[in-house]
Amino acid sequence: MKHTKTTEIPAKTIEKVSHYTCDICGAKSDDSGNWSREHYEERTTDVSCSIGANYPSGGYSTVFSYDICCDCFNNKLVPWFESQKIKPRIEENDW
Repeated sequence: MKHTKTTEIPAKTIEKVSHYTCDICGAKSDDSGNWSREHYEERTTDVSCSIGANYPSGGYSTVFSYDICCDCFNNKLVPWFESQKIKPRIEENDW
């Protein structure tokens, strides 16, 4: 038999991501960072750099990141990468 009791837990306020905005054009994503407005389409970007150290006893890192929508990624960053003769690493995934 399962027994329960009522326990009061004080209310608390937490901060959750409601959406992201593109640092270039101001476009708005959903709370997970999906820039698409289509029901089943996923359009996400990840432009970041992590610098730190990892020791057996612990570590640290500093992450520099930019919130950039897929349109600005393709129309602003990709042309610059191409002008520097940088080719992307492309991975395809199925699930």
